[in-house]
Amino acid sequence: MDGLDVQNFEQARAELCRLHRVAYRVCNFLHKSSGQTEALLAGIDDDDVYKVSVKKIKVHRWALAEDDLHKNYKKVAVSKPDGVRELLKGSIMDNPLFKGCTDDNLNDFADVFAPKKFSAGSTIIKQDDEEKTFYAVETGALDIFVGVGTGTEMQVGLSYGPGMGFGELALIYGSPRAVTIRASEDCILWEITRTAFKGLILKQEQQAHQLKLTSLRGIKIGEKEMGDILSTSELDSMALAVKNQSFAKEDVIIREGEKGDVFYVITKGSVVISKEGKQVGVAGVNNFIGKKALLSSDVCAATRVAETGVECLTLNCHDFFLLLENLEDILARKRKMVEGKSDEWAAETTSYKLNELEKKGLLGQGAFGKVSPIKSKADVKLYVLFSSPKSKLILLAMARNRTQ
Repeated sequence: MDGLDVQNFEQARAELCRLHRVAYRVCNFLHKSSGQTEALLAGIDDDDVYKVSVKKIKVHRWALAEDDLHKNYKKVAVSKPDGVRELLKGSIMDNPLFKGCTDDNLNDFADVFAPKKFSAGSTIIKQDDEEKTFYAVETGALDIFVGVGTGTEMQVGLSYGPGMGFGELALIYGSPRAVTIRASEDCILWEITRTAFKGLILKQEQQAHQLKLTSLRGIKIGEKEMGDILSTSELDSMALAVKNQSFAKEDVIIREGEKGDVFYVITKGSVVISKEGKQVGVAGVNNFIGKKALLSSDVCAATRVAETGVECLTLNCHDFFLLLENLEDILARKRKMVEGKSDEWAAETTSYKLNELEKKGLLGQGAFGKVSPIKSKADVKLYVLFSSPKSKLILLAMARNRTQ
């Protein structure tokens, strides 16, 4: 380690080459880099006594659709003390993979963690092995090692202790482990598998989408609810633009006198409304707040504070006005049809059941669906059908939410 064994220039260059390799492995772990990375030894000539083979280092990762096991996943809850449950939630809530999860979502994940005991010296994760498990530490300590040569490894980073988690990339990628993790003390760990994680994510996204649809249907525009104005496909499209946001008890959602740029629909909990420090009302589930400030471009007339834990659907200013423009167009068309002022439109509108239509091929196919020519079996009229599975729309919403 002190360099006394280096006797000449070639040996020094070879030692530097080895140190470059060590530095690369450590940096690769610390930065969690992936894909193809050029080796750091590009300056070595082919005719050196100590030749070094410079290659591209590849880390193979298979995306979320690696298998379909999670689609049929059935949740199996594992009993655990309340203290352990809170520890597990704390170990995952700040992890980027769980960003945006509600407290109910975190409880869902905490339910399925299963305990596993390791004695001091046990290897929990081995470098280059492919695993599908994330671990949270209840008790004990674990050290991190990186292989630097045949049978040689060095310790890196800080040790893992209670309340910490590791192995999160295994939940979404089929990639080899970047490091070895070994218990330095007897440990109790809690684990969740990739199948359980992906199965719960899929279930949560489907439930969230249905909740958005239910909430959007109940919003009143004038004397009518959105469910009476918009078609199912239009509501689905709108639900994709809506995001979830949570507030803890006593959090200020909107402050009096500030400019409003977000529209909120309450889906859980209640909100106290106050003006000049005096309570003037309470908003509950399916009530919306922030609309007047958006419409008037004025400051908010009242303060809204979470009376309990609150969950909301939110639309930012830009999406809100796009939504209003679309609603105005839809309402205008429906008014004309009701009043008989659009005979041409009414003449062009025909309803069919799916079994009354015959598909005549495929015009095109893209990421969002298929376009096909169809023919009515009854009157032999030709139409163009655009179809997109609801599952694709839900998965699109999942991808959009997880990367923000």
